[in-house]
Amino acid sequence: MFWLLDRATQLTNLKRETPCPEPLRREAALKTTALAATLLLAHGQTTERTVTAAERLGRALGVTVKVLLAFPLISVAGTNAATGALAACMLVSVLVTPIADRLHLPFAALAFSAVVSLMPGFFLFNAATGVVELVSIGPNAPAALLTSIAANGATAFLIIMAMTFGLILPRMLFERILPTPA
Repeated sequence: MFWLLDRATQLTNLKRETPCPEPLRREAALKTTALAATLLLAHGQTTERTVTAAERLGRALGVTVKVLLAFPLISVAGTNAATGALAACMLVSVLVTPIADRLHLPFAALAFSAVVSLMPGFFLFNAATGVVELVSIGPNAPAALLTSIAANGATAFLIIMAMTFGLILPRMLFERILPTPA
């Protein structure tokens, strides 16, 4: 792990007059840099050091690299983010509805404040980052980037829909089954 950092430093400090016997093509240099960054993160290197090492390695290989890290959302028991948001919002709605009715508090304010942290900011941020990267790369952008942007946008939309239905459906059921006293 630290060997890569030291090696990147050594490669960066090489004299510019010494040409590489066979320079890597741009695509191969980018893939090598991405692999190095992935390995550094996978083996516990800090984000800051990983970014620094990857950018140095890129310069040493003759490419300008800007590292943007995207951390995957870890799902529990095979659920995805939207399903988890739906389940969490339904639970919150079931718990908050009787409390809001009993204390005469606004349900929307109480329930939404309990689940606001489920907002899909992570996915919206990754989609926006992908769009910025797409604009900077231009027509040579890989198809995987477009797929990533679409997947992050769709996931954000699904989380918003799951939050909406998760909060509204139990409340509607409570109102039908147990009407509130006047």
